[in-house]
Amino acid sequence: MKKWCVILWVMSAGLLTSYKAIAQADELAQLALNIEKLSQFKSILSDMKKVTPF
Repeated sequence: MKKWCVILWVMSAGLLTSYKAIAQADELAQLALNIEKLSQFKSILSDMKKVTPF
């Protein structure tokens, strides 16, 4: 019985670790998209400053 408890505990710890890794990968992908959006917004702002006579 003790052996099964240890095996289940180790397996559950492994699953939780993999879920965290997947979540971190998703966060990194979202961060990369946000950086790309920021770059595009900077470009749009630059273009607006060139067109606007202010």
